[in-house]
Amino acid sequence: MAYPQNLAKAVFNWTLPNGALGQNVLHVSKQAAGDIDATDCGDIGGLLKDWWDTDDFSGTNTALQGWLSEFLTLVTIVVSDAGPGPAVQVVTNVAAAGLAASSPLPNETAMVVSLLTNTAGRRGRGRVFVPGQNASDMDTDDGTFENTYVAGMTTTWQALVAGLDTAGFNLAVNSVAGSTFHNVQSAVARDTPHHQRRRNS
Repeated sequence: MAYPQNLAKAVFNWTLPNGALGQNVLHVSKQAAGDIDATDCGDIGGLLKDWWDTDDFSGTNTALQGWLSEFLTLVTIVVSDAGPGPAVQVVTNVAAAGLAASSPLPNETAMVVSLLTNTAGRRGRGRVFVPGQNASDMDTDDGTFENTYVAGMTTTWQALVAGLDTAGFNLAVNSVAGSTFHNVQSAVARDTPHHQRRRNS
């Protein structure tokens, strides 16, 4: 698939609680003109690692690591440019587990985070299926995620949107069919658990 100019792909490589491997893919656009280069890939990888493990990335108590299971490990973040220019790739090593201590939910269970843009229709929105939730994050009465957990994850993803923007990048939704992308304006965590999804990207 041909990526648009200015767009990078960031792959989060996980070791899930039972030892299986998993991935999440995010797309990040560069605000300045020109292809994504190795410096951009390194900068994006560093920003995403800071979002994983640094509380003051953009506000307080916003590190993703603090919300996910201690039995989940983020191994690497691989950022690449597959645009019209020469392909580049930078690997950021993390090798750090989540910090939430509790019994993990099954690997196939995920929290959905909706990525919202200013573009109407399916091409203007995206979803991320986030692994690593714990049983303690669930409301046992109705089987949804606890309100405090949903609010905390929303704050964390909003911090990513804001922090990337401050650094000259944008979280983006890539349109596979149109080979275009739309910048994310807001991110919202959902309270209904979903099964992990497989999707080519």
